[in-house]
Amino acid sequence: MDYIKNLDASGMTGNWVPEGQWNRIHGDCKSSTNGVFHLETMATSNGTFKVKLISRGSPLSEFNLEYYEEPSFSTIVADLKARI
Repeated sequence: MDYIKNLDASGMTGNWVPEGQWNRIHGDCKSSTNGVFHLETMATSNGTFKVKLISRGSPLSEFNLEYYEEPSFSTIVADLKARI
């Protein structure tokens, strides 16, 4: 998937707050797909950190990620690229 292949962690920004709310990552090359794809992050109340890839408003479950400590954007990008 070209969207994931083109991800560059060095230009990505985002946050994990407020807890329990999905937040869009900025700098994730969504404009190159005309907004068809984008990434969202969320910190949960049980202490995990989740990442999901959205396509046309729906999550692509095969790209859901969950971490037990806050991941760097480099880690997120590497883990997504490992799934394609």
